[in-house]
Amino acid sequence: MEHAFGVNVHKNTPTDYEHLFGWCPQNKLFLQHATPQQLLDLGYISPEVWAAYYKFIIVRNPWSRAYSDYYWLIENSKIYGSFEEYINGEGGFKEIMHKTTKRFRGDHLYPQIDYFFMHGKGINYDQIVYFENLNTGLDLVTQQLVLPRDFFTHRVNTSSKKLAHYSLFYNNKRKRLVEEKFKKDISFLKYQFEERKTVMDKIKLPFRYQFPPTYKSKFKYKYPKLAAFYKGFSGILGWRV
Repeated sequence: MEHAFGVNVHKNTPTDYEHLFGWCPQNKLFLQHATPQQLLDLGYISPEVWAAYYKFIIVRNPWSRAYSDYYWLIENSKIYGSFEEYINGEGGFKEIMHKTTKRFRGDHLYPQIDYFFMHGKGINYDQIVYFENLNTGLDLVTQQLVLPRDFFTHRVNTSSKKLAHYSLFYNNKRKRLVEEKFKKDISFLKYQFEERKTVMDKIKLPFRYQFPPTYKSKFKYKYPKLAAFYKGFSGILGWRV
């Protein structure tokens, strides 16, 4: 998305105030994650500019979003902690979720509903795009803005690892953590938990998460030979790692 609109996602120093991308040391926030309310209150854009622009937003299932971001933080920030610690900003995640330095990642847990209201009034977006139907939604944006058909097709800064469906990650406790944290998002965006576990998945689940993914990542970085052995051994037994 950022690349399509001219942002260099690999080089955000100095901060790109034209495209509102990068870390702003003055206000201690990442501009690309700021809410509309923050953008106007802090003077990054004027009410006139906001009113004049075509506006669209992309939303995502909260369970899918939290699962994906949890893995992203583990891989990119080299943080090792439980999913509960991630959701609550505790343990290994405490510093980056609360300390407003360039390592700050607390905006990853902003409720999506915060991007739908300004001064207590709902924002009238021209298009709401659901991540689960991303291509269809972006096709509509492309048509409405009369953009080239391939405007959104070039992908950069994407993960090389494709995650399994989020329902395979969740047990009842993890599901409840997301339900409590993003209760307003779930209600406002009308999302539900999509269960895709098969009977065999449920049987394998205790083995699959015998070692939480955080600790498997830690093994991979600190003990590569042990990680390779465990992966081979689990493959023989039919466990997914």
